[in-house]
Amino acid sequence: MFVCVHKQKADSETMADNPLSGGHVSDSGAEKGVSEKVAQPRAKWGHKVEFFLCASTQIISVENLGICPFLLYRYGGAFLIPYCLSLFFCGMPLLFLGLAIGQYTGESGVTAWKKICPMFQGIGIASLVILTYMTISHVVLPVWSLFYLYSSFKSPLPWTTCDHSWNTELCAIRTNPASNTSQEGFDYEWKNFTSPSYGFIHSAETEFWRSVNPIPALGSSGLTLQWRLIPCLLIAWVLSYFCTWKGIKYTGKIMYMVTFPYLLLIVFFFRAVTLPGAGEGLRYIFIPDLDSLVNPYAWMVSVSQALYFATCLGIRTSLGSYNKYNNNCYSDCFILCALQVGTYIFLSCIMVSFAGFLAHVEEAPLHDILYGGMDLLFGHLPKALSLLIGSSFWTVLFFLMLTLLSLSHQFVLVECLATNVSDLLPRYLRKILARELLVLVICGLCLLLGMLLFTKGGLILLIFDTFGLSELSIYLIVCFETIVIAWVYGGDRFYDNIADMIGYRPFPVLKYCWLCITPFICGILLLLSRMGRQHVFSGNHVWSQVLAFVLLFTPMMCIPVFMLISLWRGTQNVTTPSSDLRQARPHKPALTLCKHVVCAGQVQPEVITM
Repeated sequence: MFVCVHKQKADSETMADNPLSGGHVSDSGAEKGVSEKVAQPRAKWGHKVEFFLCASTQIISVENLGICPFLLYRYGGAFLIPYCLSLFFCGMPLLFLGLAIGQYTGESGVTAWKKICPMFQGIGIASLVILTYMTISHVVLPVWSLFYLYSSFKSPLPWTTCDHSWNTELCAIRTNPASNTSQEGFDYEWKNFTSPSYGFIHSAETEFWRSVNPIPALGSSGLTLQWRLIPCLLIAWVLSYFCTWKGIKYTGKIMYMVTFPYLLLIVFFFRAVTLPGAGEGLRYIFIPDLDSLVNPYAWMVSVSQALYFATCLGIRTSLGSYNKYNNNCYSDCFILCALQVGTYIFLSCIMVSFAGFLAHVEEAPLHDILYGGMDLLFGHLPKALSLLIGSSFWTVLFFLMLTLLSLSHQFVLVECLATNVSDLLPRYLRKILARELLVLVICGLCLLLGMLLFTKGGLILLIFDTFGLSELSIYLIVCFETIVIAWVYGGDRFYDNIADMIGYRPFPVLKYCWLCITPFICGILLLLSRMGRQHVFSGNHVWSQVLAFVLLFTPMMCIPVFMLISLWRGTQNVTTPSSDLRQARPHKPALTLCKHVVCAGQVQPEVITM
């Protein structure tokens, strides 16, 4: 006979080992009817430190080294006030949501959303598409870092002279005026170009940087490969393969290498703040300008930065899925947010100190040197390091640090992408040697596609960065994530799931952030955000316009397309969570507001043959 029963609460020790099975011995991620010999059980973190090291790669990253100091300099130390508020009402709810979904379902992005609400599995697909974009395009950072690290062993440093093939007749070298040494080339005024990306380029270090990362030229195809960067690209992907091919336990051990860049950052901090002129940059951080609090752009940027840090895009969900069921992901979220704020201040102190030193040496305004993006890291910082005593030593250390930081982030992206794909096909990809072959295919395809980013025109990289990783796609995904959890799956039901995992209910504000605050803010930003740089479309070939269109709209179309597919297959149970998910209070309403039931419980009973 058949008995219809609901899953009951098992003891904590049993649930920690197999949380989603409700007492069954089969692996939660394996397909029904697949034996353990066919589908290997999912691994867990070897140590909690490994989880934090992997999660911190998006916090202490090369991108933050270029963005943090610019924002704190532009808007002053008071920028931390809107940023912390944005982090509390937008960033932290999203970060916690991604970690909790992964830990609760024991699945990565796509399969987690399929279990939460089958009709909206397109959220996971859209996140997987953007994660693929990120995995392909992020490799440019370790490639640039590796190339600069290799160049740092040359004497003299190649960005300190103007006698190379990439130099133009406009190249000039200016020595430290305080040293009373001769000046080679001709004098130039730094104030004549506040952004070397769009002004006249004269300095030797900027011309070297532009030879590595060229400015896209309108109307040019720019499909000639930069062959001198291809060996670095190959090295980056070979390292990515051998550091991720064995799975999360092996990758987690590799992440201990991240501690070395942290030590180097501490060394650079003490060196930077003791340089002449460093105080000029530091005062912008520690003497806040309260006028920035009424600047609407400061608030928009702070929200955008908080969302960029917290939006999981399958990364947070994948990392959280390797946690044990009773792990306190709530406290993990607070630790990561505190680390993010501390990192903003710490990294900014290093970069603005170096920028202040360079401004002091060049006798130039700080705003001519300190601007955001990779131009600061690869344009001006090499110049500042070349002026230090023992310049070669400091340059090697700096680019070694950038290389390790960028590679560790790349490893996590590859690991999360492989996790998402293997969860989609556990029957075939959780076998012996299947993981190694999957990562080999991912790294091989990304290597071939990534070669297109290193063209002399630089147009493909610009299109990928502007349209593939567009804020429009991210804001749309965030809106759907919060709305589906809060209104479709049920905010109260998810709170009960969290309480079952960590032993207590989180702060109630998070529920209302998911219900209205976060999706409302993201909706406003979605309306205000621009489609991208208009000059990418105008004056260029048709292929670039098609590529930009495909990169932008592919992830955005995943959600409505899969919604229609679910409705076409059948209207029953399209919003009902999977019976594999453990429900602590199955008969309780999924969502209540002001003591009114908005969404009733929709727990699907489990049928057991007796």
